[in-house]
Amino acid sequence: MIEESQKNLLNYKAKLLENGDLEFPREEIRKIYESGIDEVTISISVSSNKLNNIAGIDQKVFEKIKEKQSLPPEVVFDFLNCKGKLSESNFEKKLNFE
Repeated sequence: MIEESQKNLLNYKAKLLENGDLEFPREEIRKIYESGIDEVTISISVSSNKLNNIAGIDQKVFEKIKEKQSLPPEVVFDFLNCKGKLSESNFEKKLNFE
């Protein structure tokens, strides 16, 4: 089966509400629907700073690894969030050459 490529039609910053609803520009969505598009793919992105704060990741350590290794933020986040021996090995001290 050949996978179809997708085109990004709309980017906007939305507010998640306490009841689970999402604030979004209904008029823009209506225009897309009226143009004949009745199915879309939704992707949710958040700032790495906010995600790091929620996960308890030190922002300085995050930035240091990202810069030194030239890695994308999502890779560094997954690395720092992984479970295993590394999280118990004082790797922060090793990064600072202590």
